[in-house]
Amino acid sequence: MTRLSLRPLPLLAAAALALALTACTASPTTDTVPTGLASETSTPSPTPTPTETAAPVEDPSDPSTWLITTAGIGPSQLGDFDDDAILASVAPAFVFEMRCEGLTAFAPAAPDSPLSLVTAVSGTSTPEHPGFYRAVTVSAVEAAPLGEVDASPSTAEGIRLGSALSDLQAAYPSLEAWADPRGASPGFTDYVFTDAAGSLLFGVKGDRILTITATFDLPPVGYCS
Repeated sequence: MTRLSLRPLPLLAAAALALALTACTASPTTDTVPTGLASETSTPSPTPTPTETAAPVEDPSDPSTWLITTAGIGPSQLGDFDDDAILASVAPAFVFEMRCEGLTAFAPAAPDSPLSLVTAVSGTSTPEHPGFYRAVTVSAVEAAPLGEVDASPSTAEGIRLGSALSDLQAAYPSLEAWADPRGASPGFTDYVFTDAAGSLLFGVKGDRILTITATFDLPPVGYCS
């Protein structure tokens, strides 16, 4: 920047300087942005694109990756299935154990797994569910009283076998106690959550969830004597 001297200038030089200063202040250049308009002409920052969380992948051989919903447990979904399809839906994590009165029991393929699984089928149909009613139950009666069972499937809210009753109630504010008209298992209290797809029935003993059933109807189909 040129420094202006305070010493007297020759007359012609002073006049030229005065004209130059007048010209500079009279009209701003086209590159000058008036004060107050800078924010209007600036380029807005792009809005960040939300990052979508990928849905968890269920491994047919690993029940701990299975999702429990009112429509089923993992690959064993409620609907119009025959016995062969039911058997296929729980393999290879579970193997056939026994069948009685429309119920089929499965044992875990892994010898150290505390889980058991039961599916139920009946020929009863309704306009809402015109095929076979189905119910599927997962349980860990021996391990669940000790705390959460790592091998257990879970709901989207993180509820699994062995979860505490207080966690269950917090996850499902509309949860209600339910009394099985056929009689409850000794020491158990059942709680039910229902939505448009079906119901989840939680069997609680003490303060822990020992059984979880996904079912189209209440009470769930079948009962072995």
